[in-house]
Amino acid sequence: MRHISKGINESSCRKALLNARNAFDSDIEFPENVFTQHWDHYLFFPSDRMFGKTFVKALPVFIRLEQANTVCLLNITQSSSLEFEGCAALFLNTEITAKEYDDLISNDGAEVGWFYLMEDYICTSDVGSWCMYCEMTSDIAVLAISSAGLEQFRPALDILQPYTLEEACRPGQEGVFPFNDMSQEWHDGLFKNYVHVQKSHREMK
Repeated sequence: MRHISKGINESSCRKALLNARNAFDSDIEFPENVFTQHWDHYLFFPSDRMFGKTFVKALPVFIRLEQANTVCLLNITQSSSLEFEGCAALFLNTEITAKEYDDLISNDGAEVGWFYLMEDYICTSDVGSWCMYCEMTSDIAVLAISSAGLEQFRPALDILQPYTLEEACRPGQEGVFPFNDMSQEWHDGLFKNYVHVQKSHREMK
């Protein structure tokens, strides 16, 4: 499936797709660090939040604050290639509504909607100041963002409500699913690849 929202030109779609495909390593999955560049901050949230009203509310705010034109939500698993002609992607702008988004991800004609599939996704804009990666099989999504972006996109983050990994992994019932239900291997892997690397990167800057 490839969908381009009304009012979006192909040039901005291609820029957003290029940013998306350059943002991650297709040979790497959680709990490894999937991103190809070092970001200052990695904020986590349950993956189903990318497929509901919260995401739709946050998306236009990200776009406006970044002064972007297009956001690309790329289904990595379904894309026959990462070229424009072979990608399975939604190209969205500030006009997207909750109903339109729900229709797109829940019912793709004769195919099963993305919402119901255990697949991997990457999401960013044609500007590329932030990036989200999601694995439905693990129920985990991560937002990569710079220190400047942490302030710039605060209104959007207040809607999306991602967590630091330390916050998401609070012990006991106060933790956030699925982070409070991870194996020790995953817990240690995520901390090693997202928390410790992030701190080292900030100290080097």
